[in-house]
Amino acid sequence: MEINNSEQDKKIKKQIFWYSFANYVAYALGFLAFLFIYPADLAFLGKIKYIETIGHLVYPFLLFGLAQSFINFNPLLERNHAKTFFGNSILFIGLLSVLAIIVLSLLNYIYNFANFNYYFLGLILAIALAYIDLIKSRSVSINKVSIPVVLEKILPKILLPILFFYLLKEQALQPLLLQVFSFGHFIIVALILIYVLQFTLPRFSLNPEHLFENFTAKDLLKFCSFSLFASFGSLLAFRVESFIIPQYLGFEKNGLYSFAMMFSSLIAIPSTGFTAVIGPKISYLVKKNLITELGIQYKLTAKNLFFSGFLLYSCIYVIVPDFLATFAINHHKFDEILPIITILGLGVLVNIATGFNTEIISFSKYYIFNILSILLLVIVNLCLCYYFLTSTNLGLMGVAIASTASMITYNALKLIFIYRKFKISPFDLNYIKLIAVMTLILIFVAFLPSFNNHLLNLFFKSIILVALNFGCAKYFKLRA
Repeated sequence: MEINNSEQDKKIKKQIFWYSFANYVAYALGFLAFLFIYPADLAFLGKIKYIETIGHLVYPFLLFGLAQSFINFNPLLERNHAKTFFGNSILFIGLLSVLAIIVLSLLNYIYNFANFNYYFLGLILAIALAYIDLIKSRSVSINKVSIPVVLEKILPKILLPILFFYLLKEQALQPLLLQVFSFGHFIIVALILIYVLQFTLPRFSLNPEHLFENFTAKDLLKFCSFSLFASFGSLLAFRVESFIIPQYLGFEKNGLYSFAMMFSSLIAIPSTGFTAVIGPKISYLVKKNLITELGIQYKLTAKNLFFSGFLLYSCIYVIVPDFLATFAINHHKFDEILPIITILGLGVLVNIATGFNTEIISFSKYYIFNILSILLLVIVNLCLCYYFLTSTNLGLMGVAIASTASMITYNALKLIFIYRKFKISPFDLNYIKLIAVMTLILIFVAFLPSFNNHLLNLFFKSIILVALNFGCAKYFKLRA
């Protein structure tokens, strides 16, 4: 892999564009549904999110770190090796999936779970998610990620509103619609697999020479194991709220919290495409010990992601009250989540503002640190969630505070670790200036007088925010 190859850079930029495009379209579809469809039945939305959370917590065990390993070992994989990796991974996930279904069925036979249907549908979803992640990692390695990511991001956002449409017509269909939600993800698996198979075929072989020439089976097993725990810990830390809230506050509150998460997740959209596609390049820089180039990319990426993220955070903070009052049906239901959106958004912003620190650690010899830091993140998040839900009256606000506090702690630890081991940091003087300038702009716009018309406030303040931030960033040369 040639880092300075202009053709390679063009391919990466193209992939980032399509990844970002898919994320924005998916977000827009989900956003419209949250405004005009989901408020009609927040309890059903809460059940969907519950199943979705179970699926996301289980699928790392079925994937067993293979998608991350594909990217990590990509610089060491020859063309035929990659085909073997891909083919054997497909079979391995299939075997684990069958085993998981048998184990869950046996446990239900013994203990008769009250929520077995949710657990089973969550497992089915997990199998689909594992295959989607694996196939997508293969598409990244061959620079063909555009179509798979569009299918992965957009189709679920089309499926869920369709389910709501049938639910509103006939409530008795709810159990069937939950099944359609889980099994429907296999349509995505089939479509992206058909697309990827046009460019590369899997090879199924147990011959060690077909895979383990440039690294050993022990290396792969070790990295897969650590990747599994890191992925599960990360998902547990970031999604545990959607599993805990129904236990204490019910499915409707879970649906309401998912609305707040939807708003705050907008901040992360500019970062998702970049970090997903740039993985092979980061792996190359780390493995070749090109720390100077890595440090330059680290600073540049963090600064640009912060700019886009903070701009979105500012818009959310300033215009969400007017936006909901103007467009959302039953907008009074969402009054309690306005401060929650602000708190959650701060945690998301901190996470993207530190650049690709997780990837640097994951692709280095220190990747075990990711597991330790995520373990701490999970413990802090769980303890704080339990405390706020059982010992205070903060409810969803307490959950949001717990999530953000643990996220800030998590990223601070990674920043310190990377600086100690690699002597690089995402921060420089320009970055500090950018943070200060954008913060002052947000404060200024937040205290501007408001009109009596919500729609006028929305356009007036958002235009001022965008104009001031882009103008100051260009005038003071604060970003590349």
